Amino acid sequence: MKTKKRILLIIESSTSYGRGIVKGIARYAQERNEWWIDIENRGIHEPTPSELKNWNGDGIIGRIYTRETIDLASKSGCPFINLMSSDLEALTIRVDEHEVARMALEHFLENGLNRFGFYAFGKCRWLENRSCVFDRAVQKKGFHCYLCPTPVNEQFTAEPIWKNEYEKLLFDWLPTLPRPIGIFTGNDSHAIRLVSVCRKLDIAIPEEIAVLGINDDQHLCEALTPTLSSMDLNSERIGYEAARLLDKSMNGKRQPKHPIVLPPLRIVRRQSTDMLAIENDIVVDALRFIREYATQGISVHHVLDAIHVSVKTLERGFHKFVGRTPEKEIIRVRINHAINLLQESQLSIDEIAQLSGFGSKRYFQQIFRRERGETPSQFRNRK
Repeated sequence: MKTKKRILLIIESSTSYGRGIVKGIARYAQERNEWWIDIENRGIHEPTPSELKNWNGDGIIGRIYTRETIDLASKSGCPFINLMSSDLEALTIRVDEHEVARMALEHFLENGLNRFGFYAFGKCRWLENRSCVFDRAVQKKGFHCYLCPTPVNEQFTAEPIWKNEYEKLLFDWLPTLPRPIGIFTGNDSHAIRLVSVCRKLDIAIPEEIAVLGINDDQHLCEALTPTLSSMDLNSERIGYEAARLLDKSMNGKRQPKHPIVLPPLRIVRRQSTDMLAIENDIVVDALRFIREYATQGISVHHVLDAIHVSVKTLERGFHKFVGRTPEKEIIRVRINHAINLLQESQLSIDEIAQLSGFGSKRYFQQIFRRERGETPSQFRNRK
């Protein structure tokens, strides 16, 4: 009979991101039934847990940035996977920030926006990297990205605590921005602060400023007024992969030389980005019709009948304001609906094909592979 291995988790339970990581680790452990897990409720700024000082277990997974705790974990004599670091290259597993930027920008572009900004408070490596990557993605598309300045003497910290001077910077910065504009933020807590200052300045969200968070802390996002759109980074998968990596390390295998880079899962659209900033009534009406009825098997002819325009007029408008044809927009909406069903339901592929407006399983699989580079089943299995 195998002796179960003792694993210590030093991961905050105060954030949805941390809880998602723990959930992924737990799923891995339950599948194998070979671990005892020690964990405590903690916040991101909590001191070193007492268990670590005399730890004699088999492995550690943490989200740790204090030097004291990292040193103790490293000296414990057992494999240690840290999912937080001021040095991005030191991370064993991390999110693909280029895909994060691409998805955020595409989300704003789908709403017809052509002005973009990035907001985060405090100063740390991962925030600077997220800001720079989004800025480059915007510039690559031929647009300008407006960045909120940070205090000159700001100290580096992995998870900055809100300060009054951050609010003053927002009060100075927001009125200078052209509108409408889409602002991507460092995470959900940064987005919430941004929304709060917009309300104080009587700036309409999303009509004047569309706000997108990151981490998709569902309780916070849905409690906010307006509700907050956010990107789900798939922290559960990060936790699962961290557990798999720790298991390999405990069995004598070396950790990879290069970080494991994982894509974000999806953007959850809520009220803070629920708008169409397109100065063309025909295109706006067509997009609204497509978003409402695409999953019901409509074609471009249904769109034309609904808004009473010619094919050429519709196609010219879409080319100018959307950057793709009406047919491709119908497919895009169907694919996004199918992705949500693949992620959130246990429906069969055939049922998802029908509910997404594709009509047949074979056609759905063909289009999904063309658009996503993999089959619906492959996408679901790597969730």
